[in-house]
Amino acid sequence: MIEGLERRVKELGSAQTAAEREAKRAVEAAQKQLEAARAEIVALRKAKASAAEAGATVKKVEQRISALETKEDALRKREGEVEALVSSLDGRNKGLAARERSLTALQEKLDMQDHELGAARREIEDAQTKLGRRTSRRIWSPLARTSRRC
Repeated sequence: MIEGLERRVKELGSAQTAAEREAKRAVEAAQKQLEAARAEIVALRKAKASAAEAGATVKKVEQRISALETKEDALRKREGEVEALVSSLDGRNKGLAARERSLTALQEKLDMQDHELGAARREIEDAQTKLGRRTSRRIWSPLARTSRRC
């Protein structure tokens, strides 16, 4: 009986040692799984942060696109206004060019008439000078005769 008990104690000791080894292996495996799970949690947190960052970046990009579209619409509107203004200015320029040509023709006509007027004045002055000479000859002629007589 003692021998049986001793055998039994040995068997139980061996079983205990084997169970301890198995438990140690299981604990090590559990620790490895725990470390892997922790690493996976860290990676998931990083991925979550990256996803949140990417979401924020996408929102910013969408806002910039919206702002650019608004600016583009404003620029198109302004471009239309500028084109209308250019068209209006072209019309005004054509009108001014026609008016300038008309004024140039009138100025040339006025210059020609001024030249003709100057020539007519000179003719009048020449005629007045001749008339004045004739008149002075007549006025002075009798006086000259009377002064000789005196």
